[in-house]
Order: sequence, then structure tokens, then C-alpha cells
Amino acid sequence: MTEEPKPKVTLERVSLSKLREHKNNSRKKFNDLDKLAAEFDDNPMYPGEPWEPLKVYRDGNVLRIADGARRYRAMKEAGKVKQCWAYVFEDMEEAVAALIMLDTNNKERLTKEEYSVGLQMALKLGVDEDTVDKRAGTKCAAVRKRQMKRNGGEVVQLS
Repeated sequence: MTEEPKPKVTLERVSLSKLREHKNNSRKKFNDLDKLAAEFDDNPMYPGEPWEPLKVYRDGNVLRIADGARRYRAMKEAGKVKQCWAYVFEDMEEAVAALIMLDTNNKERLTKEEYSVGLQMALKLGVDEDTVDKRAGTKCAAVRKRQMKRNGGEVVQLS
């Protein structure tokens, strides 16, 4: 069994002005950003920044956010910092970005609808069913894929 190659990644200070949200982010509700930003003030090393670095990838002259849109919005809204720490991937495939989005560690949980869309996006982008089920902790990827096929391959609301 061969290991999949790990993406190249560096931990860097990045300017908020160079960050852009990922176009396929399934999260549509960004609640309590002021509360989240207030938690960043407790960071003793970098007050005003989240404890967990964002995960971004290079896209020309900008950095696309693969994970951390709420943290990014909270920092921008608070207006206390101009830079933050981020894990910067040189070549982030959309499928990997979709899987990272499903990781809910230190996040407001996704709604059932947002979670469903995220699973379907991963499938639509070519991530195999076993990988989706393993990362999401489900056994429903095959069902979602069949439903999407019946709808012409489009992401549909299944929740």
C-alpha cells in the first residue's frame, strides 16, 4: 500500500488584504463573529489573531481560504490586525479544500444543509466515496452520489 503524497505547506504570516474566501465554501451563515473575535484577544503571542492558523492555498496573487472563513471574517470585522498566521499550500486541489471544510474542530458546527452540500461537493470534485465517508464519519456517500446522478450531477439539498 503506497502512501499518498502530502501537499507542500508552509506556516507564514499573511496579509488579510491578500486573502479571499473559497468560492465553494458551503457555510452560508456566519454567526457570532464578534464573540469569536473577542476570543482572539486571549491569544498571548498574537492578540487579535485566532489560535488556530487559517489554511489557504495560492491562486495567482491571492490566497484562497480553504479553512477558516469564520476566523477571517471575525478578524476583518474586529479590525485589530492586518496579518495573521496561515498554513499556505502551494497547490491545493478543490477536493482537498472540500474535505478540510468538513473538519469542524474549533468551528461553529455546520448546519445539516451545509454539511450535506460539503459532502456532495467533495464527491462532485472526484473524491472517492470511501474517503468522503472516512473523513466525514458517515456511511452515506454512495447514497448522496446516486441522488446527485439522478439530478444530472448537480449538488442538491438532501437534508
